[in-house]
Formats: sequence, structure tokens, C-alpha cells
Amino acid sequence: MAARDFVYRKSTIGSEDTTLRPWDRYLKTAEGNITQVRSGMAQAYAFALGAPNIPARIVHLGTKDYVEGLDRRGTHATVEVLIDNRWVVFDPTFNVSFGRPNGKELLSIPEMKSCVEQGYSLAPIKGKTQIKGRMVEDYYLPCSKLLFAYERAGAVAGGKDCPLDAFPSVGWCA
Repeated sequence: MAARDFVYRKSTIGSEDTTLRPWDRYLKTAEGNITQVRSGMAQAYAFALGAPNIPARIVHLGTKDYVEGLDRRGTHATVEVLIDNRWVVFDPTFNVSFGRPNGKELLSIPEMKSCVEQGYSLAPIKGKTQIKGRMVEDYYLPCSKLLFAYERAGAVAGGKDCPLDAFPSVGWCA
């Protein structure tokens, strides 16, 4: 969680240089002189976790309106981290993870989607640092809407191949 908190504190939201390689993005984040959109923070965080071989993958989320071509802003990028053989969300944009309503079990993106579809609310588990205007409750879209579609990048974890996983289909976020 310290790496997530670090990326959260060192990034400001805005337009970004999309030509940066992951290493350069992380270095600029560490220096505190980078403006990023959500996907840039996810890339910097996933890179930071990969250095000590912590399995992590970027996940793209989208609203129904985005998938249907009605709203090109309805997306978000986050990170899932493999902990105790389970993928769970650690979002560097809002410095938050999500649990079931009791807040005791961290959830993956498909588990979050399932909770919302069953009518349950998600319990945000906030990181140490919270910046006014950059908290999950400040975002213009509720998390439940962003869970309409997802695309989880492929990864190798513990010698096991974890292929690309998407709903409703691969390529919706292209």
C-alpha cells in the first residue's frame, strides 16, 4: 500500500505525455513533476510493483455509455495486485481498495461487479493519504457505473499464466 500511497501523493491529474515508457513515467512520478490521467497512475503503480516482482496488472473500466459510444469520458484505469493467490483492486488514482459491505475482504474487479449486480454496496478501504478533490467519492461517476465493462491485462504470476480477461468482450476499450 505504501507504493500506491506514493503514486497517489506524487501525481497531479491532468493531460499527460502518452509517449513515456513505464520506467520514465515512474521516475517522473518519483520526482513529483508529472501530470497524469488515471491510466498513467495505473501504469506507474503497476511498474513500481513489478520491480520487486509483485504481480500486478492494469484493468480498464467503462460505463455502458462508453461501450455504446455515447460518452467517451466514461472510463477509468486501475490496478489489480495478486495477494494470497487472489487478484484484488488497489487503485492509485483514489488511493483506495474495495471490500464487501463488511469491509473485511478485498475484492477483484469481477467480484466488485458481482456485488453491485446483486444490489450490494462496496466498502471503500482508503489509503493513509487522502487529498481533497481526489477521493473516490469526489469522482463524477459512481464506481457502480464504471463496472459495466472491464478488461484485465494478461499477467504471469507465480509461474502461472493469467490471460487477458474482459467483459462484455475483449477490445471494448480500444
